[in-house]
Amino acid sequence: MQNKDTTPATAQTSTQRPARERVGLAIYGTDSAEALSAIAAAEAAGVRQVWMTQSTPAPDTLSIFAAAVMRTTSTRLGTAIIPTYPRHPLALAQQALALGDLAPGRLRLGIGPSHRPTIEGVYGIPMTAPLEHLREYVAVLRAALWEGKVDYHGRFYTVKTTLPRTPRTWQERLLTAPSPGCAPSPTCSRGHSRHCVLEQAKPGVRYLRWWPISR
Repeated sequence: MQNKDTTPATAQTSTQRPARERVGLAIYGTDSAEALSAIAAAEAAGVRQVWMTQSTPAPDTLSIFAAAVMRTTSTRLGTAIIPTYPRHPLALAQQALALGDLAPGRLRLGIGPSHRPTIEGVYGIPMTAPLEHLREYVAVLRAALWEGKVDYHGRFYTVKTTLPRTPRTWQERLLTAPSPGCAPSPTCSRGHSRHCVLEQAKPGVRYLRWWPISR
């Protein structure tokens, strides 16, 4: 099925928005309390968006965000990224739903396969077919968050459930970052196969380049 762009004609593009709206702050840290203080200080300084990476091992980023939204009022919070292999897409959808309830419109959910040293070396999970795995993950996650109902049967995931409600009323976007070990395509740098995301792309799903690799 061909996907159509349903973005309203009046919506501002990223280049039309003020620089403050387009530039965010990356916060790193292995201490949750320090990360919370940094996020609160960033909002007080006028930072409009904060990004955190889900490092391994490190405190859970979405748990930190859940605490952060109770201490802040408007700063957008983004994950860049949450690895997909260790976390079931339905479990991630439940976390995103909770954040959507607490802070509508503020979450930017970035996901990706990560890379073999982490997935296989740390978690001991075989990193099989990362592009196909990512496609299925996005399909399940998007169905849960946009439609509130999942009936999916694939190679990696078989999920059939209905959420208590759909959080589609929030303005969150789902961002995907293919693994740096994926096969290259002509439209992007080596290791970032952008076509795998574009095939899955639907309104609200965007490509996140978080680890640039030159040709």
